[in-house]
Amino acid sequence: MNFRAWPPGRLEETTLLRMTEVISLIVASDGGFQPRTGALSGPTFAKEVARGDPTAITIASPDTGLAETIQREFSDTIENRGQRT
Repeated sequence: MNFRAWPPGRLEETTLLRMTEVISLIVASDGGFQPRTGALSGPTFAKEVARGDPTAITIASPDTGLAETIQREFSDTIENRGQRT
């Protein structure tokens, strides 16, 4: 799966658009491609994640398929921890 990350939590200063909206407009204007966008958020701290401590993230997207894919890719449970490749 290919995806790119941009800093969260900001609005574009002039238009007050969310970053996912800005990205969609810019990419679509450069040839008509409509990107699949979503915003990830959550209390994920690198040190805790590296230790395998529980953490949580949330995906928000108008694209249900993308949201489900991101949810599946980032999901983990105690039962399967360490078994994913």
